[in-house]
Amino acid sequence: MRAGRRCLSALAWAPTPAAQAVPRVEFRAGWSLADLAAQAGVPRSDAGPADPAQPALPDQPLLITGALGAGWRVPPLSSGLWRDWGGRAVPVEAAACGGDYRDRFAPRPGRRFEAGVRVPLATLLANIAAHAPGAAGPTGEPHVHEPGGAGPGPGARLYLAQADAGEALPELAARVPAEPPFAEAAGRVFQRSLWLGPAGTYTPAHRDPYANLLCQAWGAKAVRLYAPGAAAAALRPHAAPVLRNTSQARRRPACPLYQWCRTESVWRSRRAFD
Repeated sequence: MRAGRRCLSALAWAPTPAAQAVPRVEFRAGWSLADLAAQAGVPRSDAGPADPAQPALPDQPLLITGALGAGWRVPPLSSGLWRDWGGRAVPVEAAACGGDYRDRFAPRPGRRFEAGVRVPLATLLANIAAHAPGAAGPTGEPHVHEPGGAGPGPGARLYLAQADAGEALPELAARVPAEPPFAEAAGRVFQRSLWLGPAGTYTPAHRDPYANLLCQAWGAKAVRLYAPGAAAAALRPHAAPVLRNTSQARRRPACPLYQWCRTESVWRSRRAFD
């Protein structure tokens, strides 16, 4: 999610060999994604939409600034509103020792991961503060256990990941427009998902079966976008059906990709919660 008058702000670009730059364009009211893509020099898809009644989406990444101003009332994490919501239980992932969701289905020695843990929102916010750069580290956190297992442990990072915003935190969802301000999005929003986690949180390389609009509300996020085709072999997708959209690669593949960009919210400050 993203707040403020601008959508995504490109803080830094890290070029890699044979990489393509992600086009960047300023949002204009009333313009469709196709209009913005054309302005940025992104060609229209030759394949057309799967449903002829629906407009085609750009088939390349696009970095849009200035899109999500009107109607967005997302408070900074230092706001007292979060304390008011602190008692609400939210579903989180708990990970330690380099664990991630792949370890639910293909466990790796020494890695710790558990999904579906419900904790008060206040506990998640405390975990974010404890893992902030320069913080002393987590203290007094609950030791999260898997049933009959070891669990990630007291130093685990808690991550609210891909949760339906309306179910996980309806007070926040009410402050976000139901649809993005683009004609192509009308009636096509599958889910408004919420991610909220501490520094060091990451998601393995994967491919989603639907188009994404990433909106950065707090902190910063580094995104690596691999071009289709050439990256497939290097990313080594899992053979297991439940992980077939996820890479097995332990290191960043050295293959052609789009330049990664670091997105950052406009509410950046030296305080951990802004």
